[in-house]
Amino acid sequence: MLSLIKSALVGLANGGRSTGVQDVLQSHLKVLSAGMKTYEVPPDYSEVVLPERPKLKFLNKVPNFKKARKEMKKLRDIQGPAQTANTFTKGQYGIVGLPSPTSVHMESNEAS
Repeated sequence: MLSLIKSALVGLANGGRSTGVQDVLQSHLKVLSAGMKTYEVPPDYSEVVLPERPKLKFLNKVPNFKKARKEMKKLRDIQGPAQTANTFTKGQYGIVGLPSPTSVHMESNEAS
């Protein structure tokens, strides 16, 4: 810090001829200036009509949803792998699906 002040003072004594000293002064000294500021005139909102009640409507914390109808399981959706047309022909590619999670474990199938 002392070397910075010393180099600034040496630069002032030399008249600021060297550019390195001027850079040091410009980067570390703040120049405060005072002046008159002019502000823009704010826009006129006299034609805007504000509502009488600026409050918002009250809403329930939990929305009123209809309860879902109870239905039986659709066994067609969980019937397992297809028994027919389950192989590829003519070099086709595809995704092989796993059995549904509700199907019986393989260990129990072997025992029966």
